[in-house]
Amino acid sequence: MTKRKFYKTTIQVTVLSEDFPYAFDGLIQLAHDIDYGDFVGDADVSDSIELSGRAAADELFAIGSQPEFFNIDADGNDVDIYLSDEDVAETEEKARKIIDGDI
Repeated sequence: MTKRKFYKTTIQVTVLSEDFPYAFDGLIQLAHDIDYGDFVGDADVSDSIELSGRAAADELFAIGSQPEFFNIDADGNDVDIYLSDEDVAETEEKARKIIDGDI
């Protein structure tokens, strides 16, 4: 397991609008709409927790990313920046098992 620290920070955004609810279409559009559009918004950190390497890998999978983003494998172990094709296949297989609830 890696000795590095990872963090999950949850940010809550409040948007005020007139006549209709805000239709979220991504963070870039949200920022533009609040800065230049007809919306008022505010953001606050609602939670920030430290994650183990394994938990960070699980969170990355959950949001559609890969553990390699932080140079770790699906088990939270440090990996070289350059993975072999076999390592990629093994990580993808582990990811599928985690997503399917088999691990």
